[in-house]
Amino acid sequence: SSSSSSSSNGQTSTSRQSQSHQPQSSSSLLTSSSSLPSHRSLASELHHYQQSCFPLLASCSGPARRLDPSSYYTFVDGLSNGYFSHHAMTSYDALPIVVKYSFVTLSCACHARGGRQDCCVGDKAEIDVEGCDATGERMAEEVDEAQIAYLMDVCRTTEESVGDMVLPPLEENGNGNDGDGPVESPAGAPGTAAP
Repeated sequence: SSSSSSSSNGQTSTSRQSQSHQPQSSSSLLTSSSSLPSHRSLASELHHYQQSCFPLLASCSGPARRLDPSSYYTFVDGLSNGYFSHHAMTSYDALPIVVKYSFVTLSCACHARGGRQDCCVGDKAEIDVEGCDATGERMAEEVDEAQIAYLMDVCRTTEESVGDMVLPPLEENGNGNDGDGPVESPAGAPGTAAP
């Protein structure tokens, strides 16, 4: 067990460097928030991703639960509410370098997860999202804690790389998006499409 102390700026320092690369136990994974970039606890972050990101991962990854560059593009475009396709970036190759870098970083996690040295090279590059379709208690029972942490990292890293390249969400009032950007209802005319 390593000792830790808080510094005056609120950061926690540890006496053992190797602790940062150790997987957390299930109970600490769901309750610890010391390493999160936001103020959410891991439990609420996991719940957030189970509601938003994991279903999108499941729909983009197909039955193999793997994201290759093409399916990663679909995932990223979904996370951005169509920002990339709306701005004529219609394939992985057209994505901004920061987004492609996230794919490379996430796919090369295969090294740390026991993969071969060339596991993220060329057409071998893919992101393992096994377990993204499990929810609630099923996730805790069927998906190991290291994979849950990795799925959360896929969501967090991708969201960070997308940043503010996000279109506003579609309206809840039945108006659709015809691919020309966000739809706004004229004032005083709820439920009608903008001209």
